[in-house]
Amino acid sequence: MLPVEIEDDDAVPRRRRGRPRQFDPEAVVSAARRIFWIKGYEGASIEELSAAMGISRPSLYAAFGSKEGLFDKVVDEIADENFAFMRLALEQICARDVAAHMLRGAIGVPDGIARGCLELIGCVAGGPQDISVRANVIDRNAAARRALAARLEKAKQEGDLPAACDAQSISSWLFAVMQGLIVQAACNVDRSTLLRIVDLTMATWPPRDCEPGAPC
Repeated sequence: MLPVEIEDDDAVPRRRRGRPRQFDPEAVVSAARRIFWIKGYEGASIEELSAAMGISRPSLYAAFGSKEGLFDKVVDEIADENFAFMRLALEQICARDVAAHMLRGAIGVPDGIARGCLELIGCVAGGPQDISVRANVIDRNAAARRALAARLEKAKQEGDLPAACDAQSISSWLFAVMQGLIVQAACNVDRSTLLRIVDLTMATWPPRDCEPGAPC
């Protein structure tokens, strides 16, 4: 009988259970983002998402837990972009420039996925059963509106906007125009037309209350 060589357990690498993740998380989240943009949250099926992401349904569930978990990751990606975008907008020297930066930026995305699109699509497409999804995107959108309203209120105190202006109403107005531009862009309206809409909107901007010669 031939001797059997028994290997030391410590010397033998332990076999990993399951297959290692073989996809780029950022790439698959970006692919899912496009499907959610086109279909909305409720309209996007797991089959469509997994096909677009190039991964199997089990891999999708293993990585994100659920469709809602995947959508939350996509919303996080959008939120990170929007945070940087809004920060630059709010840092503009005057309120008029803040508004112009926001509106032009809403149509200035080269890959066809508009800024803030998930906030819009999540609110419009989500059904009653998707309350937690809607709450997530609504809360994020509300935070951006509050930040803009606070910046406009500061502009009032500095004389950059008339004292009679309602900062909350102007903030809501700008977001309504911005979301309208996003929808128009999604419908392939040409950029020159969208820029004319921006110019018409800015032509109605309230005049300043401050002394002549100040910036803007």
